Amino acid sequence: MVILCSLDLMYRMDIKLDKNLRYLIAVSGGPDSMALLDMVYKLGTIFEVAHVNHHKRQTAKRDEDIVRNYCLKNNIKFHLLDIYPEEVKGNFQGYARDRRYEFFKDICLENKLDVVLVAHHLDDYLETYFMQKDKNIGVSYYGLKDKTNIKGVNVYRPLLAYTKDDLLNYCIKNNIEYGIDESNLEDHYTRNKIRHSLIDKMSLKEKSDLYLEIEKINEDNLNRLNNVLNNLNKDEYDVDEFINIKDIKLGLRHYFSNKSDRFYDEMLRQIKNSDKYLYHEGNRYISKEYNKVSIFTVNEYSYTCEN
Repeated sequence: MVILCSLDLMYRMDIKLDKNLRYLIAVSGGPDSMALLDMVYKLGTIFEVAHVNHHKRQTAKRDEDIVRNYCLKNNIKFHLLDIYPEEVKGNFQGYARDRRYEFFKDICLENKLDVVLVAHHLDDYLETYFMQKDKNIGVSYYGLKDKTNIKGVNVYRPLLAYTKDDLLNYCIKNNIEYGIDESNLEDHYTRNKIRHSLIDKMSLKEKSDLYLEIEKINEDNLNRLNNVLNNLNKDEYDVDEFINIKDIKLGLRHYFSNKSDRFYDEMLRQIKNSDKYLYHEGNRYISKEYNKVSIFTVNEYSYTCEN
């Protein structure tokens, strides 16, 4: 369980990392990631740094230079990815996120690094929760996990115990240079609107209480998920047996990417009413044939179905 901190921090903030692992730190140049960079440097563990310049604002080069200069000063290996908005068709944020994690994965493979560290903090955790609620999509886990895997990359978030103000104060007290992303001050994105209208107005106690409430929800959801997965341990099921498994939509959400309840309602309707059904994401499949339902993984060959 995360132990929340007060804003009256000492000059040193503690994070715990396995010194047997080798790390890549994603550093934007903002106070959150610069605080993380400085903390990890002081731990003495093995790590390298990755910076992505999105070239969407005039101060982007300033932030790149902040990160690069810290690395030069402290003899840290620095990796740079440039993403130019004019190259992107469609959703820039989604494209940039995919490119970032491809970049991180390539660096880890080439340099034998084990884990990517990102500087998400408590405010990000709470913002993510409100965004999930705002989208009205049922999820198996609210907020942000401290350890996860994104596109084949092991990702750790060691700063979830700290608020945005904690990390800003750390940089100020330790004379760590940082840049402020001016786009975060605007309300063009949903996350920014939530941050300015809700998170920034909450006291530390309110943040702490909400965090504990969310963690209780996550614990209850995990227990429900474990129960439903225990009931999904057979090779195949009769259709009615499958549809009537308690919390079956929670199980489907675990096996396939998170979507709306309406999506899983439609999946169950088709499984019940269609003679045959097949759906897959990647190598994970769910099928109905001869009134039997199966969930399975295809690893060694390609399997396609034409309706």
